[in-house]
Order: sequence, then structure tokens, then C-alpha cells
Amino acid sequence: MSDTFVRGLSLELFTSLMGTVTQALHSLADDIINQTGIPSENVENISAIIENAQDYIRDNVLNVALEDHAKPMRRVLGVLPIDEMAELAETLINLQSLKEKVTRPSETVGGPVDVAVITKCEGLIWIKRKHYFNLDINARYTQRLSATHGRH
Repeated sequence: MSDTFVRGLSLELFTSLMGTVTQALHSLADDIINQTGIPSENVENISAIIENAQDYIRDNVLNVALEDHAKPMRRVLGVLPIDEMAELAETLINLQSLKEKVTRPSETVGGPVDVAVITKCEGLIWIKRKHYFNLDINARYTQRLSATHGRH
């Protein structure tokens, strides 16, 4: 999902597209040979012609994805403030989780999301952190946390 967002094209879709293109080109070549009655051994370099067409289609699809999606996205990501970049990362994870939940029973991504950033100056900074237990019913932990950080 994040690949689709950043690059404009998922790897799965691109692989499927190129597989379909390959099958269509081979089918087209076979149809031309059969319709014209030319023996296939007389058609020189049919494989090279198909390969050139595949390369042309692949290069053009990837170029559109790069120019229309990837480059503009990288320009934006390069100037986003840290808090907005963290929010974007969390949103992408949540989108992936939602997609997995509604399309696949495995749910490989899901649950609450921890968000942290690492900066040169401050190091690791938690933006959003889930707790694995209820703080209200763990008074000793809260007291220890307060004592450690000088809070009362």
C-alpha cells in the first residue's frame, strides 16, 4: 500500500500488468502468423520483437509512475516537518491495516500503532506510543514513573 502511495504503482500490479502484456504480445504474434499463413520459422526475430515491445511498455509505465508520482512525492517528503512525516507514516500503516482487514483474512498488519521519529539532535522521540496495560489499574507503575521523572 505504501508503495502504491509513494510510487503510484504497486509491485503486484506492475508484475501482473507485465505478465498480461507478455501473454498478449505472444498471442498477437501467434495470431499474425496464423492469419497471414507465414510459417513461424520464417518470421525472423519474433522473440526479439516481442522483447523490444515489452521493454518499451515497461519503460513507459515506469516512467509515468516516476514522473507523475514518485518524484513529486519525494519532493514533498523532503520538506515535511517531522510531526507531519510521523503522521503520514502512521496513516500509511493504518491504510495498509485496513486494506489487509477487508481483503485478506490473514491480517498481517493491524492493531494499535506506535509512532516514533529519530532525529540527529534528539535521537528517538515517541510521537504516539500505546501502552500494553491499563495505567489506571497499575498504580505502582504510575507511582514509579512519577518518582523516576520527579512528578508528583
